[in-house]
Amino acid sequence: YKPRPSIQEFGLDGNQFFLTGTNGGNTSASYIVLTSTDASLPLANWTPVATNAFDGNGNFAFTNAVNPNEPQRYYLLKTP
Repeated sequence: YKPRPSIQEFGLDGNQFFLTGTNGGNTSASYIVLTSTDASLPLANWTPVATNAFDGNGNFAFTNAVNPNEPQRYYLLKTP
């Protein structure tokens, strides 16, 4: 059993969306953050906005500029 990444905090700071969490595994694991304005689209049609590795403790942090006039959806995907 491999635990899924756990989102600890998310929100807006001005025009920046932030997402932080834990449980990502060791530094060989990485993640991708996808975004879309249409949550009904298949994930293959979402836009990747970040690719990064979890730190040595399995933590991660992501920040992305947002347009307040366009609702965005985000999806965190852990990669092997």
